[in-house]
Amino acid sequence: MGSLYSINRRIANVDASISSAYDRMYERSEQLGRMRTAKSEFTGVRTDFLQERSQCTEPEFTASTFHGEQANKINNFRKDYIEESFFEIINDQMLEILSQINDEIDRLSDEVIELNDRITSLKNDRSTLIARRESELLKNG
Repeated sequence: MGSLYSINRRIANVDASISSAYDRMYERSEQLGRMRTAKSEFTGVRTDFLQERSQCTEPEFTASTFHGEQANKINNFRKDYIEESFFEIINDQMLEILSQINDEIDRLSDEVIELNDRITSLKNDRSTLIARRESELLKNG
């Protein structure tokens, strides 16, 4: 009977592990969905931001529209600093964030796969334990 008790305890432990793994897999799947949504929204924001490039250079100033030589200074400042900063945001900072989002999506996807494999393994262990319990019952019965 001690063997049967041990088998039943192991089945209960495996059941608890399966439940816990399902909970973690559900949680990670939810996080994965949120990260994919965030990526999509971020990509849209980046596209919208890129379309606003003209805000860095317009209106074009000329000597006749803006205090002579000051127009050239402002246009050069826009080109050398503002437009350069704009492209740094688009090409460096936003791409780095997108890379981090992709890395997190990959990590969560891998974790969901691992949890699914773990659940499959635990279910197989459970089936084996149930078969052993049935064998013990037949042997002792």
